[in-house]
Amino acid sequence: MFSKGPDQCLYAYPMEEWERVEERIENSEVFSKAQYRAFVRNFFSSADEGETDAMGRVLVPPTLREYAGLTDKMDVTVIGVANRVEIWAAEKWNAYCDDNAESMDVSEGMEIFDI
Repeated sequence: MFSKGPDQCLYAYPMEEWERVEERIENSEVFSKAQYRAFVRNFFSSADEGETDAMGRVLVPPTLREYAGLTDKMDVTVIGVANRVEIWAAEKWNAYCDDNAESMDVSEGMEIFDI
């Protein structure tokens, strides 16, 4: 299942994980009612399973490709992030890394999680 992510990337979830995400959102009491409505409308309205082509590849829906700035014949970066995959236009990923280089140092997190 594909959905919009922050920073103009896309999130891709296996269906089993997507169902867990839906359940967590539905059972959340973090937002006010108005914030909850706005969030679920935006998040779920962009979600799409995509289609599978004859070669078994899952195709990213056009509206989500447009959101992420993905065009034909462009470099794409795909990264694994815990329970999902993020899909980025390579130039946007590189810019994100450049802009956030200091906060992307993983050594402190590795110490906290003892990994």
